[in-house]
Amino acid sequence: MRQNKTIVKLDLSKNGLKSVVAMYLLEALHLNCTVMELNLEGNMLDDEFAKDLAVTLTENEVLNKVDISDNPIGPDGALSILNTLL
Repeated sequence: MRQNKTIVKLDLSKNGLKSVVAMYLLEALHLNCTVMELNLEGNMLDDEFAKDLAVTLTENEVLNKVDISDNPIGPDGALSILNTLL
């Protein structure tokens, strides 16, 4: 992912990803300049992931669409993302 120059959409929906694994993906996205859409719908991503995603969204200017629906993200995680978007 860090050296990717061709992938613009990445669909990892319904893969049973846990937050610990997804954090590695977010680390790679910090430096990625081509992925514009990321689908993580229907995994097992929690508040900690949402907080890390919020940080990634502030640092990655290319990523503009992220689907995190159907994940057990609670109010704290949702608030982190909302604050980043505002």
